[in-house]
Amino acid sequence: MVTPDEAIAAGRRIAGLIGHSPGPGIYSRMQRAVEAMPEMVRAEELPGLIRRHKEGVPGWELKAVDLPSLYEGRTAVPREELLRAVQERSPLYTHGEVVLAENGPIADGIPEYQESASTIGQGVMHGDPKYKDFGQGGENYTEILLAQPGARNFDYGNHWTDAATNSTYANLDAVAHARFDRHGDALRINELQSDLGIRNRQLREQQAKMFDAIGESDFIEYSSPDPSKPFPLEDAWLDLLIKRLALEAARGGYRAIEIASPRSIADKVGGNIDNYEHLYGKVVPGALERLGRKMGGLTEEGTSNQNAIAATGKEEPWADVYTEINRLTGGLPVNFEDDYAPHVNYLADILTGATEDGDPAFEASRFYEMLVRDAVANGADSDAAAREIGLAMPRLARSIENAAVRDNDEFRASQIQRWEKRQTSPPGRRYLMSDEMRRNILRNGIPASVLGAAALSNERQP
Repeated sequence: MVTPDEAIAAGRRIAGLIGHSPGPGIYSRMQRAVEAMPEMVRAEELPGLIRRHKEGVPGWELKAVDLPSLYEGRTAVPREELLRAVQERSPLYTHGEVVLAENGPIADGIPEYQESASTIGQGVMHGDPKYKDFGQGGENYTEILLAQPGARNFDYGNHWTDAATNSTYANLDAVAHARFDRHGDALRINELQSDLGIRNRQLREQQAKMFDAIGESDFIEYSSPDPSKPFPLEDAWLDLLIKRLALEAARGGYRAIEIASPRSIADKVGGNIDNYEHLYGKVVPGALERLGRKMGGLTEEGTSNQNAIAATGKEEPWADVYTEINRLTGGLPVNFEDDYAPHVNYLADILTGATEDGDPAFEASRFYEMLVRDAVANGADSDAAAREIGLAMPRLARSIENAAVRDNDEFRASQIQRWEKRQTSPPGRRYLMSDEMRRNILRNGIPASVLGAAALSNERQP
């Protein structure tokens, strides 16, 4: 098995970084912001210095560190005191990671992780994986767990405690996890999940229903999601795990990052396919694409006309239509026959006169709204997407009409049936990492969040 040092060396060779430090791994943007401050920071200037930091500071880190508690009632605060607060309170440092990999080191049958988790991004092997049978069949199957001290004492469905048949996993404080393997030249994401996040989300949904049922005045005592299950990362866990996997890919010399298809994940682990299609078809690709833009380049493969045909099962004369839809939305929907094919066929029937039951302008406007919605979901700016898709609609309508003229109802129906059969194992999404992205990751590290800056008020954060 490749050691962490060998993996890092391989990544350096590919990225052209021989002789350079592998970089800081995943770093705290809040720490960077504080490091840039003067030795003594005036309390009244601190919120502005945080807001104006060039990289911004994520809200979840601001909330956890709670800088207002340090300068409340004071005129100035030493920079070193602020740095200590970041290092003592930021989830990037209070949390750790556990790496479970094939042939991981076990000492006398007791996994090292029972002692303590490692710093996030350190890459230390802690033991053997637990859920290899739920993998996608690739090499070097690995599980990375985010660990929050004391989390095992919470009452929630932790994969690494509830499902254990012995005490091997009993001491894991896992709150989120990533499962991945090597698929050719790609690091392939098998699963991203947070057991504690799911529990807290379900609780919030229950409280929302309670709010509707009993009214606002009686709801005050139920306003906290669950104080007995604090989770500083909340919805940021997914973003952090994706950064961690990108770091793994750069260090390991992978050429690409791949996302297993929603259907293949569902086939392995069960669950609601609609949820998987949303998470792995839109949310995870969107987060990867944002990271690529930040770090220097991540290009999705499979946007050509030929690949559009392969992904949808659509052949001429419809390939140009679906390629144009793919371009406009920034990513072809996995559940294509439900989301788009009925609208394409119905609009084709209206435009060619095959049916008189429908208003072409109304149906085109519904189609336009769908395209804009999915373009925005895939990371496009809403105003820019609305303009581009609006200008493209006449061209798209003509291509639909021309395809319908060269086709017939029976053939269109057969194409949808072919796609339904293919959906049992649709292709995943694959992104090529540029050399610049690998260099940036290894040399400069990855910020724990690439989200926009968050404001720090003069009031204590809730």
